[in-house]
Parts: sequence; structure tokens; C-alpha cells
Amino acid sequence: MTNIIRAVIAATASAAMLAGMAEAASAAPAHRVTIKANRTVAGSGTTVKVTGSVRRGSKGNKVVLQRKQGSTWTTVATGKLTKRKTYVVRTRVVLNTQSLRIRFNATKRAKAKNSPVIS
Repeated sequence: MTNIIRAVIAATASAAMLAGMAEAASAAPAHRVTIKANRTVAGSGTTVKVTGSVRRGSKGNKVVLQRKQGSTWTTVATGKLTKRKTYVVRTRVVLNTQSLRIRFNATKRAKAKNSPVIS
């Protein structure tokens, strides 16, 4: 009788462990998005070139450059990844101080991710 109970407990534990591993494997890993601007100080009306890369991205995937306006993020420019998983996006500075970030939307391979914010 105790052998049957041990077998049932072992089978239940194995099934729970396999279910947890399957769930972890199906969760899409996040991208790693980098961002760098060619100017640290830019006056109003100046063009800024923003570059970076996206780990786990694919050639042609879209990146979105966003500017913070109040508490919301507004899209100001878009670009696409190269075969080396890099991007270049240009925008004209509207305010002397503004926060920018790159947004990479979710794909079948990975979750959506934002770059760090630069000012």
C-alpha cells in the first residue's frame, strides 16, 4: 500500500514539474534594447540621430522613437532593424529638454520592450 502511495506522489510531483517547465519554455523572453543619441545637448529645432540595437530582433522589425509629453509617450519617428539588429532614427528636437526612448513591440519570439530613457 505504501508503495502505491509513493508512486502516486512521485507521479503527481513529476507532472507538476513538467507543467511548470512547459510554461517557462513557452514564455517569450524579453528583448534587450539599447539607445544612444549623437548629441547630449540639443537646442530647439536641432536634428538628433538616435542609434542602438535590439537583441532577439529580426531584420525589418519596426522600432518606434517616442518622446515623453507630460505623463504619456508620443511617437515621433519610426525605423527598422538592419540585418545586424541595429537601427537609426532621426528626429527634430521640439523642446530644449525632452525625454526619448525606443519602443520595440512584441513579436512571436519575444515580449515588447522599451529602451532606457535618455534626456
